[in-house]
Amino acid sequence: MRFLTTNKQLCALALLFVLLLLCSFLIPRLSVQAVQPDTEPLQMIQTSQKAAAITFDVDTDAGQISRILRVLRNKKAKATFFVTGVWAQKYPNQLRQIAEEGQELSCHGNVHRDMTLMTVQQQKEDLLTCIHTIREESGVTPVWLRPPYRKCDDQLIRVAHSLDLRVADCSVVTDDWRNVAPQVIRRQAVSRLRPGGILLLNCSALNTASALPLILQDLQQKGYQCCTLSHLAKLS
Repeated sequence: MRFLTTNKQLCALALLFVLLLLCSFLIPRLSVQAVQPDTEPLQMIQTSQKAAAITFDVDTDAGQISRILRVLRNKKAKATFFVTGVWAQKYPNQLRQIAEEGQELSCHGNVHRDMTLMTVQQQKEDLLTCIHTIREESGVTPVWLRPPYRKCDDQLIRVAHSLDLRVADCSVVTDDWRNVAPQVIRRQAVSRLRPGGILLLNCSALNTASALPLILQDLQQKGYQCCTLSHLAKLS
């Protein structure tokens, strides 16, 4: 009888050991997955919904801003504007206009430089300056970063995350920066965009504002919701 009792105790201990061993592997793995930040810039999301983010890089003049905002308003579309801190400081009225129109403001770095060539401290100072300028001039705290030239590395992603910025890229670019015709920009954008995609346009390009209503018209006819990056991210 004592032999049977001992065997039962040993079996129970062995089972307990196995359970503890499994927990030691599973619990840390689950917790890491829950808090692990993005390791790559967001290019698109997986969704069955016909939604796409319309985004603009803004770093030179402000000549097209009012026109672009008017198109977005008329088409009842939303977009995300990635602005540099230098631009925000130079054009505070246009910056506030973007926010007042219900569009999303985000960070494009303080100056239009390749941030992968910066040290950690330089990256942090650059981003903090951009965040501070946008917040001071518009009352908006940006939550996204698209680095200049779309150049990014692991170090920049870590620095951005430490400042509560998610790093974004895009899934579709056009040749608008080459000042091609509006119909070319339209065709490139509409043919390449997929559900969950992110379209990048350049505010300073000569024909972007002319192409925008054509792009939005085509996308909306296809059943797309044209939205901000933050709205799109919530659909994943």
